[in-house]
Amino acid sequence: MPDDLALVVYLRTGDRWAACVITRDRLSHVSVQADGLLDRVERLRFQLDALRFASPALRAHGPQMVDRCRAHLRALHASLWAPLQALVGDRTRVVIVAQGALHYVPFGALHDGSQSLIDRHEIVLAPSVALWATGSARELEFDQPPRRVAVLGAGSAALPHIVREVRAVADAFRRRPGGGAVVHLDDDTTRVALRRALDGADVLHLACHGQFRADSPYLSSLHLGDGPLTLREAANLPLAARLVTLSACETGLSRVAPGDEQLGLLRGFLIAGARRVVSTLWTVDDAATATLMTDFYDALLGGERPTAALRAAQRALAAEHPHPYLWAGFTLHERG
Repeated sequence: MPDDLALVVYLRTGDRWAACVITRDRLSHVSVQADGLLDRVERLRFQLDALRFASPALRAHGPQMVDRCRAHLRALHASLWAPLQALVGDRTRVVIVAQGALHYVPFGALHDGSQSLIDRHEIVLAPSVALWATGSARELEFDQPPRRVAVLGAGSAALPHIVREVRAVADAFRRRPGGGAVVHLDDDTTRVALRRALDGADVLHLACHGQFRADSPYLSSLHLGDGPLTLREAANLPLAARLVTLSACETGLSRVAPGDEQLGLLRGFLIAGARRVVSTLWTVDDAATATLMTDFYDALLGGERPTAALRAAQRALAAEHPHPYLWAGFTLHERG
């Protein structure tokens, strides 16, 4: 393992929780206080949704809404991160293997009272230690910035900024020497167009409405121009892209099945062969997402690794719009 990386693995046995911290020179474990964790996560999500449904008058009380969110994020930091903070130290990159309700925690937004975790670390999630270790041995980072993107966007009256996002992503690639983009919008974002666009693409970017089905996760879908693309269909895509960005709502949500298996859209793209997937933990804000994605690809195409590029984009957005609902919903997943 590189000196600047720590692997954090959360474990649950009955009602007891622990975390293993693995670095280049040691393996340590600590107990974490996860009592009432699900209730705390649900309270946090209630506060996040408060901004989503807020009227313009309520949004004027932004500082108070940020404070309410941070109260829950500080409590989660105290129970989940403070016990192992000294073991992680000042290492730049942190890979987290979550378990149970922790799959729904926006780790980058955890707050110690003075700063968020994303101010200290690049955060990446992994489905398992075995898959991450296999991929890490083959070197997960881009050896050079990506050149070609397949970008598909299906907007609606509720998602008016998708066209701006799609054009910004495509233009960022086209400005690079040797770069290029295949673009499909609205009714042209069909399954056939998607499969054709994947040929030769380093990056797949999907900007559309997403829906997670907790009652039937395999029917979770992305809404394309010719109907929903389900988890099952995503798993069968001829995917060779090194990065998939699911710039849609709830694409990272999963039902945690027995055995701690995650069932959701994210799983479909990992099964299809994606090495990295950027996905969302909640119904993200359309305008904020367009800004974040522009900054993300500017950093990525400038030579930053994906984790650093996402961190930079989120920190920039958080500086302007501090409410976690607007910037903390995007997470990066890596596998072998």
